[in-house]
Formats: sequence, structure tokens, C-alpha cells
Amino acid sequence: MAATGHQQRNTIVRPLIQTAVAGGLLFAAGLAFPGPALAASQVDIYYTGVGEHAFTVPAGVTSIHVRAIGGQGGYGYTAGGLGALVESYLTVTPGQTLYAEVGGAGTPATQVSGKMVASGGLTGAGGWGGSFLDQSAVPPDSAGLSGAGGGGASDVRTCSVASSTCYPSSRLLVAGGGGGAGAQSAGGAGGTPNGARAVVSDNGTGTGGGATTSAAGTAGYDPTGGPHNGSAGGFGWAGSGGTGVSYGGGGGGGGWYGGGAGAGGNSNPAFSLSGGGGGGSSYGPTGTTYATTIYGPQVTISYLPPDVTKPTVTITSPGSDALYTVGAKVVVTFACADETALASCTGTVPNGSLLDTSVAQLAGHTFTVTAVDKAGNKTSTTTRYSIQGIAAHFTGGTVPKAHLGKSYSFRFAATGSPAPKVSLVAGTVPRGLKLAANGTLSGKPTRVGTYKFTLAATNGVGQPAKTTVTVQVVKN
Repeated sequence: MAATGHQQRNTIVRPLIQTAVAGGLLFAAGLAFPGPALAASQVDIYYTGVGEHAFTVPAGVTSIHVRAIGGQGGYGYTAGGLGALVESYLTVTPGQTLYAEVGGAGTPATQVSGKMVASGGLTGAGGWGGSFLDQSAVPPDSAGLSGAGGGGASDVRTCSVASSTCYPSSRLLVAGGGGGAGAQSAGGAGGTPNGARAVVSDNGTGTGGGATTSAAGTAGYDPTGGPHNGSAGGFGWAGSGGTGVSYGGGGGGGGWYGGGAGAGGNSNPAFSLSGGGGGGSSYGPTGTTYATTIYGPQVTISYLPPDVTKPTVTITSPGSDALYTVGAKVVVTFACADETALASCTGTVPNGSLLDTSVAQLAGHTFTVTAVDKAGNKTSTTTRYSIQGIAAHFTGGTVPKAHLGKSYSFRFAATGSPAPKVSLVAGTVPRGLKLAANGTLSGKPTRVGTYKFTLAATNGVGQPAKTTVTVQVVKN
């Protein structure tokens, strides 16, 4: 059965843990979850309503942090014992259903005689307070009281208490409840991890013992005889207070093992034998921390969702659709970022190095940066850019004469990027000579004369460069 008191918060600032200590509150640091990389935004779920709350482990979550506070013992003439505050990380399976049981505080002592009217923290198995029977036996100027109920334990378990097969051994973490007050014996505190014995106000015979992690608390007993003894605790439940003539004994606190209950006072003036209940013990896996607290019973479950956010990539240089001149000096600049932690950030060439601009190409140049975070999320970003060549042009120079029948070679030099090709576009070259693509005119002329022709240099950048030249072939 789902109870009220469920709150959920998403926060980047992890919650502070408030624990009662001498002189004030201790504020402890936030959480550090084990395992793979997790998102930065922590989810905290607060269960404050007494009763059972189902929690399903979200996808990708393998560890949760639990903070549980047991119920405080009920008060009478004296104080009930404080509940325990227990914290630990639990290893869980995605999709698993856990059950948070918030224990109730023990009911205060009452002046109604004849029956057990001070209930324990029913959720969390706190013990009932003992009744008292004879108002006339109450000391002068006083009033009879039943014992106060013991505080219930708060825990997280793997099955619902509504199931007949959900045994106390299914509990993964337990915060013990405090013992209920007797007439003059304050209840013992919940376990850190052992529960405390009820505070002794007499010879101690009437007070309930605190539970340990391996044994229940012992019962308070009446050394003068009579049916006024409290009852001992057990595994998962606490003892109930003994019936007194004038004062009932306090109930034990619930816990991993329950606290023992106090004995009832058997007669006037021995009402001081009306003992308080002992505190229940607490339990958790290795690394669990234990304390007591003034705060009411609750269970808080915190977890970090898995990191499913991809890292970001910013490419500053080369710029998107940028146009560079061949041979230009372009420094590569990029950055990667992630909400948790990066595993790698790599580009086609390393950050800060020079881009290769030696090849002119107006389309198809790409630069890629790939970022991978520690959760395995990957982002690849590609930018495209162009490298513009240098238009072809002839560098000029004096053309030498050619001599009939003798070897001749002269290069009509053309520059540009890419390297241009030279071709004849008008006129004829001297007979016996041939023009190569690199602009070299060579061979052995076979006819005297003056030859005028036009050459073109082309490299795909801009318009072809043209030049009209004259070559004179003379006799030797």
C-alpha cells in the first residue's frame, strides 16, 4: 500500500545530510556514486509518510544512496529514545522494485489504566507500551502512566510487507527506532549500529536492553516477582512493555533486531522500576554510516541518472565554408565539452597544428572532430572549406633565335596553382619544333623563317593566360 509523503527533486547541488550532534547540526558533504559516468543532475526522492513506498530503479541506474531515519520512542515523564540515522550506497538492478518502509514514532504514555493503550510505531515493528492497572497505587501528587510505545524502524527491502513471504531478512538497510519511555527511565536510542539500553534511573533491573546487530534486546524484569516483566525483542520486532500496578514499562524500539521492553512498576513506591524500552539495532552493508537524529522518521533515496547526453564540439578554424588561398597558413582550433567527463577529443589533425592547404580544391575539403565522453556517448562534427588556387600567368623573358638544323629548347614559363598547362591556340610553331605541356619548345628547326604564334596557360582558376610570341629561325 502506497503511503503519502513522497517528494522528488532534481538538483545539481547535492543535498546536505543533517545529523544531530552535541551543540547543533552536522552538515555532511554530498554524494559520490560509484560505477560508470553519470549525469550531473542528482534526483532525490523523499518518503516522509509513515508506511510503505514502492521505488522502481530507473533504467541505467546501478547504485542508489539511501538515508533512513528510524522513529523516535514515545515520551512520558521522561524522553523517548532518538531514532537512528543510517546512510549507505546500495547496488541495484535497473527495473528492480524496492520498498521503502517509513517507521512510525512511538505513541506517548497515557493516563488511561487497565489496558495497553500506547502503541508502538506499528510500521517498523516498534513495541507497545505497557499498561498500568491500579490508579490508587499511584504515588501522592502524581498520576499513573502507561509505558510509551517504541519507535518503529525505517528500512529499504526487496519485497512488500503485504506479502506473506516477505521476511525481515529481505531488508537491505535498517535504521533502528528509539525505545519508549518508562515512568522514570528514558528510552534507549536507535542503533549506531547497536541500540542503546534504556537510560537507567534505578538499579537497572526494570529497563529494556538495546539490541545488537546479532541479538535482540533483553527484557526488563521485576526483581520482586510478579507478572510485570517486559518482553524481549526479536529479529525484526521489538518487545512490549510490562504491565505495572502504577506505571507501565516502555516498549522497545524496532530494528534489525528489536529492543527489549521495560518492566512495569509492581507497587508503590517502587514505580521507578517502570523501565524504558531499549533501542533497536541498525543494519547496512560495508561502508554504512550510523548516527542518531532529532528528525522524524523518513527514507530518502538519491541517484544519478545515467549520462546519455552527448558531448559538444566547437570548430573555430577552419571556418565553415571558408575560402583559403592555396598555401595559406591556417591554424586548426577546436574544443570539446561534456557535462560529466571527456574520454577523448580528436580532430583530423591535432588542435593547434597547421591545416594542409597545398592542394587547391573549390569543393570537398572537410575537417572532422570527434568527441567521446566516459559514458561512451559520441559526437562527430564536420566542417567544409575550400582552397582557391592562383590563376595562371606567363612570366615573360626574351625568346632566343633558333638555328637551322641545330637543337633548340626554350621554356615559355607559366606559373600558378595548380600548375598550369601550356598549349598553342593560334599560329604555328617553327617546323621541326614541338611544344610540351609545361611550355617547353624544343627540337631541330627545318625551315628558316619568322614564326608568330599565341600560347595559352590554363589551370582552372580564372581565365586562361595568353601570350603572343615570335620565334626567328636563321641559318647558321
